[in-house]
Amino acid sequence: MKFAVYTYDVWGNRKDGYEVNDVYASGIEINLRRTDNKSIINTLKKEDYIRKCLHVSSFSITGEDYHTLYIYYKDYPVCELKRID
Repeated sequence: MKFAVYTYDVWGNRKDGYEVNDVYASGIEINLRRTDNKSIINTLKKEDYIRKCLHVSSFSITGEDYHTLYIYYKDYPVCELKRID
């Protein structure tokens, strides 16, 4: 499966919560053979821009039917993956 990576402009803080102000197409496309959390995070860590956001190992990934996956660290929205094939 091929996904396009979208990054966020995030406002807020841990106390008051976070809000995605804007979504940006990063221009990064990734191929996933496996869609378990560990495989997704390891694939994202290979990309220079995304690697900066993924310096910890505790993430949650949500989404239905693998069309769009949302990646969070604790309550902080990191990025989303949109399926393109």
